[in-house]
Amino acid sequence: MALHINLEDLLSARRVESDRIECKEGWNPDATYRSICAFANDFDNTGGGYILIGVAKDHIGLLELCQTAILRKDLFEFLNLANHPANFKIYIKPLLSSNWLAMTIPSKPTSPKQQYLTTKPITPGPSANLHTIQ
Repeated sequence: MALHINLEDLLSARRVESDRIECKEGWNPDATYRSICAFANDFDNTGGGYILIGVAKDHIGLLELCQTAILRKDLFEFLNLANHPANFKIYIKPLLSSNWLAMTIPSKPTSPKQQYLTTKPITPGPSANLHTIQ
């Protein structure tokens, strides 16, 4: 049974973690293997699920917001957080490091005019690296 989910809905947080969707902020083999086993058991006969590695639950909604360039202060307003370096390190830097977000002025990372933009397509293309457990 195929998973009937729109990737755009998934990445824009219109769908959040559930019995078929699991977010993993980083590669932790034990936690990831437990999720794989849970999907493989498939007691409800749902047909598997998605495991998003490298994406925290809090990061998902930012991707749709950044489809158009947006200022840092507006990102933190969306997250209901203070525009503080510690919050930047937790929420924005991982998306920059994994190339999900890009800076519009990379030569001036601390510029007040700095904006952030999603770099990867929201809808899967032929090169999308998606795997399902069934």
